[in-house]
Amino acid sequence: MLETELILFDGAKNMLRQMGITPKMSELNKVRDDIAGLQERVSELEREYKTKSKEKRNLEQKMKNLNSYLGLDHTPGDDQPDRDQTRKTRQAME
Repeated sequence: MLETELILFDGAKNMLRQMGITPKMSELNKVRDDIAGLQERVSELEREYKTKSKEKRNLEQKMKNLNSYLGLDHTPGDDQPDRDQTRKTRQAME
């Protein structure tokens, strides 16, 4: 198995040389570092996304509760609440 891997590695190295690509360990380490940094950034963004999604759900629930309390039919995602209903609610509150 080890001999087969060495033959494959040597063949790949020769193919890279023929294409004009010279593999260097310093460049490989740089790419690995870049990949590690990007993976860390992805993890950070995923955590932030989950936090913001949870915050959004909480705010939507609060908005739903408030609209229910005020008797409005506005649901999150609508552009604007029904203006006539809002006026009636305000007049009733005064």
